[in-house]
Formats: sequence, structure tokens, C-alpha cells
Amino acid sequence: MNAKRDIEIYIHLEGQGEAKVVEADLKENVSDVLARAGLGAGADFSTFVGESTACLMHADDERDDLEDEAETAPLGRSLEDLGARRGLGLHLHCHRCRKVVVEIHYRDKTKRHRFSPSTTVATVIEWARRKFRLTDPDNAKLRLQICDSTERPALDRHLGEITARGSCSLCFNLVFEQKVEG
Repeated sequence: MNAKRDIEIYIHLEGQGEAKVVEADLKENVSDVLARAGLGAGADFSTFVGESTACLMHADDERDDLEDEAETAPLGRSLEDLGARRGLGLHLHCHRCRKVVVEIHYRDKTKRHRFSPSTTVATVIEWARRKFRLTDPDNAKLRLQICDSTERPALDRHLGEITARGSCSLCFNLVFEQKVEG
């Protein structure tokens, strides 16, 4: 292997906020990179590449409780085959759940969807705005707040990082960003 590797791989794990960074060669396969990161054979998780935005394809659909069609990464494929390019980072999401069941409450309504663990909070908010038909410009200030808490995950967080270990579901309230008076 080269002393200097081609790419940084950001490995996002279930229930962990910080991604683990591993340097890799473009020709390496996913399973070799995961093994070097300490996630070797016998691990009970699915791996997803990049961020899933599949939910936005059907966000205007009248039906509720749909499911994303995010594909898992074939462990034997090279990073290059999965779209990695020299100098650009690649994100791998490792999660026990192939889908995270999300329930979102807004006023007196509730919407449900089964998202990929690689979906960001920002994408879920965009999905929710469409599902609840929130078109007013002020709705850009809406944020997700975890039910029965005051925690509002950052927009760039992935659902798989937010789920508690052993859980495949999340509950959110869609709330307005709090104004800071100065």
C-alpha cells in the first residue's frame, strides 16, 4: 500500500456523533476499509454510501408511512466503483437498522416515514415541509426537536448517528427555531 493514501473515508456509526476517519486507497474494497477501522467480519450492520435524499422523490405524495429505497454498499466493491475520487472524502454509514422509522409531529398532525440511516436532519426537515405542505417562507426556520426533550440535532447530523443503540426509530416535533433576543 502507498504511504500516502488517496482518500479519507468518514465512517458514521450507530448512535455516535463523530465520524471515524480512515485513509484509504481508491482500489480498496469497502470490507477492507471497515476492517481497518475495527469493524471486521461478523459485524451485524448494513453499510450505506453517501447521504440519502431518496425521501424527497416522493415527499409530495399523499400516502404516508412510505420507505426510502436506499441501497446498501456491496462490501466487495472498490471505493472507486462506489464513486470515490482522489482528494474528495467518502462517507460510509454503518447501522444495524436498514431503515429508521421516523414519526414527526406538527401541530395536531403526524407523518411517518422509513428513512435510510444516512439521511441528514436537513433532508428530513425538507421532507416534512413538503409532507405538511408548509410553503410560507417563515417555515425555513423550522427545526426538528427530539420528542420529550429539548434536543435539536444539527442539520448535518445523520439519523443513524442520532438513534439510540438498539433502536430503529426516532420521534420528532417540528418546531420553530428559537429567537435569541439581544
